[in-house]
Amino acid sequence: MSVVALQNGAQLRAVIVEDEALVAEDVRGMMQQLGYSVLGIASRADEAIALVRRTLPDIVLMDIHLKDGSSGITAADAVTRELRIPVVFSTAYADAGTLDRAAATGPFGYVVKPFHQRELAAALSMAMYRHAADQRLREMERWLSMTLGSIADAVLAADMQGRITFINPAAEAITGWSRAEAIGRAITDVFVVHSGGESLPVADPVRVVLESGVTFHLTQDTELQTRTGRTLPIDDSIAPLRSATGEIDGVVIIFRDRSAAKRAAEERREIEMRMLEAQRLESLGVLAGGIAHDFNNLLSIIIGNVSLAEGLLAPGSDAAPLLRHVVTASNRAASLSQQMLAYAGRAPRLMRAINLSEFVGTSVALLHTAVHQRVALSMDLAPGLPAVDADEAQLQQVLMNLVLNASDAIGERGGTISVRTEAVHLEGGGVSHLVLTVSDDGPGMPEAVRQRIFEPFFTTKMLGRGLGLSAVQGIVREHGGTIEVVSAEGFGAQFRISFPIGRLASMPDSRPTLSRFARFSGTVLVVDDDDAVRSATRRLVQRTGFDVVEANGMESAMATVDRDISFTAAVIDVTMPHFSGPEVGQRLRTRLPGLPILYISGYDESDALAGVDQTGQQGFLQKPFSAQAMEAALRELLRADLPPSP
Repeated sequence: MSVVALQNGAQLRAVIVEDEALVAEDVRGMMQQLGYSVLGIASRADEAIALVRRTLPDIVLMDIHLKDGSSGITAADAVTRELRIPVVFSTAYADAGTLDRAAATGPFGYVVKPFHQRELAAALSMAMYRHAADQRLREMERWLSMTLGSIADAVLAADMQGRITFINPAAEAITGWSRAEAIGRAITDVFVVHSGGESLPVADPVRVVLESGVTFHLTQDTELQTRTGRTLPIDDSIAPLRSATGEIDGVVIIFRDRSAAKRAAEERREIEMRMLEAQRLESLGVLAGGIAHDFNNLLSIIIGNVSLAEGLLAPGSDAAPLLRHVVTASNRAASLSQQMLAYAGRAPRLMRAINLSEFVGTSVALLHTAVHQRVALSMDLAPGLPAVDADEAQLQQVLMNLVLNASDAIGERGGTISVRTEAVHLEGGGVSHLVLTVSDDGPGMPEAVRQRIFEPFFTTKMLGRGLGLSAVQGIVREHGGTIEVVSAEGFGAQFRISFPIGRLASMPDSRPTLSRFARFSGTVLVVDDDDAVRSATRRLVQRTGFDVVEANGMESAMATVDRDISFTAAVIDVTMPHFSGPEVGQRLRTRLPGLPILYISGYDESDALAGVDQTGQQGFLQKPFSAQAMEAALRELLRADLPPSP
């Protein structure tokens, strides 16, 4: 009873190559009984190759020796190499030489003539099994090759002799070696690594893995040298390849180019450093602003009491020069306080429309007296510049500071300081911004110094002290500008300050010019939590003729309202604990609608009263202030209700 030989549900088809007609028919009968469909019989090698190409059978039974002198081995080689169809050899000669030649073609089995049907069945079944296993292996190899070829990581494999057996496209791209050039080459020719930054060769990592059998990782600073000599930072792992028995028979290297990741890490570090620097400077600014505020409170007491004391002196008093010295020292202290506020971005400003070129031109004489004798000043001032909105005193401080620093840097060896003004134009022809540049040909600054020059109290001078360039930076920021520094050792220094175009049309001078005290009447409420400041403020207000009621905060201020006192105005400190000055003022107006309020603060008005309701009669006075300044501020606040100053 015959059976049907099946594979994947289809009957297996066969071709027989046999030059003995009787033997061929006998084999056909056996194979048909085994369930094979015989597609044809060939007696010569060329005929066999043509038949197999035409019919594409599942298996070929091939006689090794054919009568016409052709060789079944030759035909089998063509069939297996070209069509990958399994071949089973049949032969009456089993000598070693014949079998060796046949083995070179990769046959899937042998049967020795004469053979029985069961021997043929076993040989054919084993051949089909091996062929199926071979196909699965080839498919797995193809899949593995595609997978390794498509992944982003670079992959290199080498045998026990360190010869490359595999390289994927990513590895080709990174190393610069093509597959054709790399296969069979020593892996140390292609995978050349150095210790990063030092270009020191690293001990052969492949040999280390082959000898130890342990996965190896190079250090993070390892760099790969490509075929062109370029170096790339890489991540890598090198692991042994093991056979089915566990023996090491090669090595695999998986690595990737870290250039982008390294750049990203460096950029992150730079951003973090900038953020830390910004936070540090911000904290210093807050500290400077707080110190300046408290300093202004103390100066308010000093200047206020001195101005009162001057009014009490008899003409020609010996105490008058002493008080003048106190006033001079206090004004210098107030200037330092203003520098601290400028660094903190909280300095009060008297903004005017200023032409940069004209401003620098009028400052030349003063600049000449400030620099060393062996230092020359060079001016390049552009004519017809648009104006900038600036505080003239603060602008003078910026210019003097930069010129004096440049002069100190040049020193006795002599050199030139260049001051330049210019307008930067847009593509359309309009002016984008205005630039003031101060440069010198001095020794320049090392990078470590350049990074710290805007720190408060930082100096490279033996006797240097103060805020210096930190105040300059604060002033420039207050004016909406930017400051850039370019310097290197041996190449001088350049400070380039950019200002926005001004919007003010004129330059009014609104400073008070009162020469004597007015005599007013009424009652003023003075609210300040600092007893000494409150006391000095009280005396200054009383000097103008007002009666004064004091309060140290919200509760005591509201308590005075309950006493039904008719207040002409209130003078309130902005910065107080628990309740701020504006909060106290708002609460007072709920009980005394329309109450005129004069706020006082050590900070700039725009900063001190930010977010405060500006409705109603309201004024502001910057600390420290004199009796004349207090009288002028009250006159401005109550100008509709007071007589003119005599």
